[in-house]
Amino acid sequence: MRKIVAASLLLLNASAFAQAQTAPFDMSGERPPGATVTPRLTPPTPPTAPSPPPVTPPVSVGPAPAAPVAPAPAPVPPTIAVQPQPAAPALQPAAAADTAAPPRSGDVRRYVVPFSKLGLGGEYDRRSWSVYLTPEQAAAKASFTFAYQNAIVVAPEASALTVYLNNRPIGQQRVGSPDGPSAVTFEVPSGLLQPGANLVTFEANQRHRTDCSIQSTYELWSNIDPAGTYLSFAGSDAAQLSSADAMRAIGVDGAGKTEFDIVVPALEQPGTTKPLLRLAQGLSVLSSMPNQIFAFSTTSLPAAGPGKPPIVSEPPAPQQAAAAPQPAVDESALRYFASRGDKVRLQAEISRLQALYPNWVPPADPLAVPQNGDKQLEAMWQLYSDGRYAELRKAVADRQAADAGWQPPADLLDRLDVAEGRARLVNASDLKQYATVVDIAAATPSLLTCSEVDVLWRVAEAFIQTERAQRGQDAYAYILKNCTNPAERQATVEKASTLLAYQPMQALLALERPAADGSKEFDAIRDNLARRFMAEGDDDPNLAIAPDYVARTAKPSSISISAPSCSRNTST
Repeated sequence: MRKIVAASLLLLNASAFAQAQTAPFDMSGERPPGATVTPRLTPPTPPTAPSPPPVTPPVSVGPAPAAPVAPAPAPVPPTIAVQPQPAAPALQPAAAADTAAPPRSGDVRRYVVPFSKLGLGGEYDRRSWSVYLTPEQAAAKASFTFAYQNAIVVAPEASALTVYLNNRPIGQQRVGSPDGPSAVTFEVPSGLLQPGANLVTFEANQRHRTDCSIQSTYELWSNIDPAGTYLSFAGSDAAQLSSADAMRAIGVDGAGKTEFDIVVPALEQPGTTKPLLRLAQGLSVLSSMPNQIFAFSTTSLPAAGPGKPPIVSEPPAPQQAAAAPQPAVDESALRYFASRGDKVRLQAEISRLQALYPNWVPPADPLAVPQNGDKQLEAMWQLYSDGRYAELRKAVADRQAADAGWQPPADLLDRLDVAEGRARLVNASDLKQYATVVDIAAATPSLLTCSEVDVLWRVAEAFIQTERAQRGQDAYAYILKNCTNPAERQATVEKASTLLAYQPMQALLALERPAADGSKEFDAIRDNLARRFMAEGDDDPNLAIAPDYVARTAKPSSISISAPSCSRNTST
């Protein structure tokens, strides 16, 4: 509980503008020894969780059924071959689904379906999403359990459900539970789970018992029960949340919801609302769960459970009841940006000052900040706002020459250094001077954050064009792991797909976040991606393209391929 309290208090001080405080994309490896680094505008944050492992090649499904697993004459589902991984686990008979292994004493259960319902329909269907795990959970011995029920018209001898973790099949279950839910448990291979995001995939291959028409495919379904689908970890260490970043691993309950019960003894005191809203915002962004509930109380501490962490805000000590003295902060830039109506820069300046001075409270009215009596300094800020950086440099030099005792504000110089670095980087990128782009970015880490996504795109392209594709992939992955703007995230995937090959793109798509309605984040561009991947597959006959991309690019007439598989079933 103390760790949860500590993590919550950390979020309370640091979550108001999470993007502004995200550690920049690391380019220290590209920086020459002893090179000068442009000062960062925000202090560094603790290192984030390790990146998820590269996604293994996709599963390709053969169109013809394999040899039967038993001497019985009944056909079996299509063989699932994984390249270059070993063959998929042996198909378990439907009878094995009637009972699941009892939970082991001391195991930690983590529900994994972030939706209230999960269904797989038709002859082929596939659903994927990411689950965040702590290092303790990834290292623990684990098993995967799911409960399902299927339509009675599904032919069990020719239908199967396959579960993948990080694009590797961990088990395959023959579909045979029409009368009620059945539970199935697969052991998770050691080393397969990784700290951070892990891709969970359900794949259904289903055939009709009697009919061969296209219409009959709409009668095929298998429903996965969120309340019966979870990872089990051995040992109590997997339940520990040792840092604020581990709040991403809270997950969901059996109904696909995440509930934050926040106990605030001082809830009725003035000044409590804003910090609580900042805390709720930080928890919401950090957990990245689609169905979130926030509840506040003053005394009762609800019982903790899956997807339901209790969070306690300790009341202020008597000597802290009075407002803490405000630190000495230069707020002149706030008043200047507000007077110009520049809301973007005003918000960026507030974020920066909050990161530098955690106890500082922004003024309710930035225009009420006392005006700086220094007219020359006001003129310098005007030059900065207008992007006239060379004139600003000259104005600073002229004043220092005339007044040896005057020093420009450090904030102004830092911002000027970063702005000039951005302008040089964009110019080099436009001229395709990619090596220069990398050098400037390595010397200016303040440009490598979510507030400068365009710079990160240019840096990624520069890496790829200078034959450092892995570093370019790292830059795109940084955006998908840390940045939350939906349009920028989608544009990142589109830009990456024009420069990266099929396999690196699968690793980026594994960072996709589920939408609130259960759909996939990049569904709007998935058809375009499929066409690009299929074109790449046409050029490389050894490249195995995932079946769902193949299905998206198939012509309407290709639907008739379902008829032969149905006709074989009718012979039984």
